[in-house]
Amino acid sequence: MARKKEHEVACLAPVVMAVAAAAACTRVVDIGCGQGYLDRELARRGLDVLGVEAAAHNTKVAQGAASSDASAITSGVAALSATECSECATEFATKCAAEFATRCVAEDAGRMRFVVESLRGDAEAPHRMSALLQSMWPDLLQPPPPKRRLLMCALHACGDLTPTLLRCFGESRECAALVAVPCCYNLLTVHDEEARAIKRRQPADTDAADAAAGFVPAIALSAAPVAGFPLSTAPLRSTMPHSARMVACQREAAGLPPSWLPRGQRSWGHHSEERGGATEQAVPPGEALPQPLAAQLMRCLLEALVREHYSDLVPSGQRLPSGSGGGKKLERLHASTATPASFASFAQLALARASMPERLTETQLSSFAASQCGWKRPPPESGAGEVSERVAQQQQLALLDAGRRLAAFISLRAALAPLAEGLFLSDALLSLEQRDCEVALVPLFDAELSPRNVAIVAIKHGMQCQA
Repeated sequence: MARKKEHEVACLAPVVMAVAAAAACTRVVDIGCGQGYLDRELARRGLDVLGVEAAAHNTKVAQGAASSDASAITSGVAALSATECSECATEFATKCAAEFATRCVAEDAGRMRFVVESLRGDAEAPHRMSALLQSMWPDLLQPPPPKRRLLMCALHACGDLTPTLLRCFGESRECAALVAVPCCYNLLTVHDEEARAIKRRQPADTDAADAAAGFVPAIALSAAPVAGFPLSTAPLRSTMPHSARMVACQREAAGLPPSWLPRGQRSWGHHSEERGGATEQAVPPGEALPQPLAAQLMRCLLEALVREHYSDLVPSGQRLPSGSGGGKKLERLHASTATPASFASFAQLALARASMPERLTETQLSSFAASQCGWKRPPPESGAGEVSERVAQQQQLALLDAGRRLAAFISLRAALAPLAEGLFLSDALLSLEQRDCEVALVPLFDAELSPRNVAIVAIKHGMQCQA
C-alpha cells in the first residue's frame, strides 16, 4: 500500500467506526472502494462490509486480498478494542469505539464482499442503489434492530460521484449514516445545461477510445444528467466555471512549495554583466527554473503553440491527444530544465505522441517559447540562420522571468483553493441539513500527503444510538 493510501486508511477507519457506533450501524457500503484497502481495515475492526467498484480489475484484486487476509481479519475482530483508534480520530471516536466493541460485534462481523457496479449520477441512481443494497442484505428493511443499520462511505469520491452519493443517502431508507471524502471538483457538473452543451460539441462518432486518448475534455465524460452543484436550495452561485473548479483542486500554499527549489536555495534569478560599456541582465551559469515549475511552464507554452499553429487540428475546448501505446498524459511529460532548447524537445515529443506534424523547426520553437514569455526578436545579426549566444541568453532570461510570474500565479491559485473548495463543501453540508441530518465537516488527513482531506459526516435524525 502506498504511503498516502496507508495514511488515509489509518485516519478514516477510526472515524467510520465512531460514526457507525453513534448510529448503531454494523454494516458498511463503500462506494468506489478501489482495491479494498479501507474495506479490509473496517472488516478487521468488526464491520460487515460491501465494496462497490466500477473497475472489474480493482474488484478482482480486492477479492484476492480479502481471501489472503481472512485469518488476520478474524483475529482482528476478536481483539477489537478502543485503543485501535488512531490519533487522527476525534475524541468522539475513542469514546464510541469502546462501546462499539462490547455491543455491536454482529454475526457477520468481519465479512467482506465486492461487486462491480457503476453508479451514474442520474435521477434513477437512488433507486438503483436501494435495489443493490437490498439484494446484498435482504433483511435491511425488516423492523430494524440496531445491528442491521447501514453506513455509506467513500474515500475520495471523484467529481459527480460525491453529489450522487449524497442524493442516494438522503433518499435511502436503508442508510443511517454517511462518511464521504470528496475530490476532483473539476469533474463536477455544475448545472444541467453544461452536460448537454458540451456533449453537443462532440463529434457523433466520439467513443471511449477517443476519450481515453484525450480527444474529449474530461468534463464531457463525467458530466451527469443531474447537476452535482448546487445540491442545496441555499442562495449559492448556480454556475461555477471550470477554472474555479480547477482552483478547488489545488493544494493550499502561501508560496512556492519548498520542493521546487534545490536544497539551501531560497530563490532563483539573474545578475548583471557589462557588454560594450552597457549593463545588461544575464543568466548566471547553470541557472534554470526548478524542475516542477519548468514543467508547468512547458505545458503552458505547449497550449499556446497548439492554439496558434494547430487550431485546425485541435479545436478550441479540446485537449491535445496524447496518442495510444502508453496511455501517458501530456501532463506527465518530463521537462528537466527551462532553456529555450528544452521547450523545443518537449514540444517535439508531445507532438510526436499525438501524431501531429512538426510545423516549426527547433530554432523556431525556441524563438516561439521566448516570444510568448516577452522576448522581442533583435534586428538581424551576422551569421544569419544561427542563434547567437547573446540571443540565447536573452531567450533564457525571458523564460526565467516568465517562470517567476507563473510561480506567483500558481501560488495565488493555491491560496484561493480553500475558498473554492469550501463553497462545494458548504453546499454539501447545507443539502444534508435540509434533509434533516446532523452534519459535520471533519478535517482528517495531513494536507501535504492528501490535499483533499475533509470528510462529510452525517447521521439522520432519530438514528443516533441511545445507549
